[in-house]
Amino acid sequence: MKRLVLFLAAVTLLLCYSGVSNADDSNVVGTYISKGNALEYLILNADGTFYLKQRDRFAGPEAPYSGIEGKYEVKGKDVTLKLKDGGEAGGTIEGNIFKDGEGKVWAKAAEPTPMNREVRKGKYQK
Repeated sequence: MKRLVLFLAAVTLLLCYSGVSNADDSNVVGTYISKGNALEYLILNADGTFYLKQRDRFAGPEAPYSGIEGKYEVKGKDVTLKLKDGGEAGGTIEGNIFKDGEGKVWAKAAEPTPMNREVRKGKYQK
């Protein structure tokens, strides 16, 4: 239940700016950093997968953030995040701004960030 709530919140943010990657949707690929908390970010990969790191509302101080992985689809400005457990979240992307379903704003990073390298090395994978 806790994971589902976190996932839905994350998906809502991501659906605005993510999607299944193809030649037409390649402009959404990248790292989006939350304007409200720079430690929260969403990575949309070229292969149509995503990784979301966000504050876990139910976690204690020893592990205040959690990571969520899945696939995304883009249809126009609408982004849908699809979790491995079958849940979905949505948002919109306009230019370099992703707005999740809760209205939270995420800005696309201008350059690859260290977070991208950590994910590729498997540091955030289960």
